[in-house]
Amino acid sequence: MSSDRPVAHGPAGDGPTSETLTFAPCGATRPGDEVWSTAIPGYRRHERTAVVGHGDTEWHAASDAVLRWGVKRRSGFSVTPSAGAGARVTEGAR
Repeated sequence: MSSDRPVAHGPAGDGPTSETLTFAPCGATRPGDEVWSTAIPGYRRHERTAVVGHGDTEWHAASDAVLRWGVKRRSGFSVTPSAGAGARVTEGAR
């Protein structure tokens, strides 16, 4: 990511805080909104809903896959955690 905008960092100076956006336009994706209506020039909006199963077992399997970067990896991205970070997403990890 390159940007001419300054980025606020956490107390240890190790990265953006959760309150700081490091990209524009602000509010383009708001998961709490029923419909994401902000258009980003040069990009098409795509939204899809899929049933991933029913019940606690399927819910836990799906949420674990998300926290292990399953959506990104299945989309063709390569995800490599920083040194010391595990394969599963944790708060504050990089």
